[in-house]
Amino acid sequence: MTAPLLVLGSGGHAREVIATAEAMNRECCMWEILGFLDDNSERHGLTVAGYPVLGGSETFAGRGIHVMIGVGNTQVRRTIALRLEQLGYRFATLIHPTAVLGPRIKIGPGTVIFPNATLTVDIELGDHVAVNTAASVSHDCQIGNFVNLSPGSSLCGSVTIGEGTDIGAGAVVVQGQRVGSWSVLGAGAVVISHIEDRVVAVGVPAIVKRTNSV
Repeated sequence: MTAPLLVLGSGGHAREVIATAEAMNRECCMWEILGFLDDNSERHGLTVAGYPVLGGSETFAGRGIHVMIGVGNTQVRRTIALRLEQLGYRFATLIHPTAVLGPRIKIGPGTVIFPNATLTVDIELGDHVAVNTAASVSHDCQIGNFVNLSPGSSLCGSVTIGEGTDIGAGAVVVQGQRVGSWSVLGAGAVVISHIEDRVVAVGVPAIVKRTNSV
């Protein structure tokens, strides 16, 4: 039996979410993909990636339909999640068939794992996490709610990523380090010592450039 699925948002990230659900269906029919929701009324009635934009977030309120947030920005994702929960939606969990998951991986609701991501063993992902294409997460990592792991990023063993943090494309966090909550790690950065909360860090090794006003 399939479950109905909506994707909130209709941009590039949302299309990747839809593609992940389609790939899951090719392996085992799981989702009845209804289409997109978007609170930008100018998008209503459009067709995106073959699916309609059916209306805003309130269109299917109170029906208990599964939804995935197709928005990359972590702060916006948090705001949307709180609203959708109040409106009575359920949150899907999507895992692309090409992703490699080892044993004892805990995955929170609303989380999506994109193609060719690798998660090894004894890892905890919070709610509404995005593990993007070819990202790598090693043993004993703890990843907070709303975190975004950009394509090709790599977390070595026993890394902690705080809530709402955005790890840039190709960035590396070496073993045992922590990146604080609501921080941004620039593309290609390498973390060799702890990064505090609410900062932007870039470079090799990563250094804090400024605070992150979120």
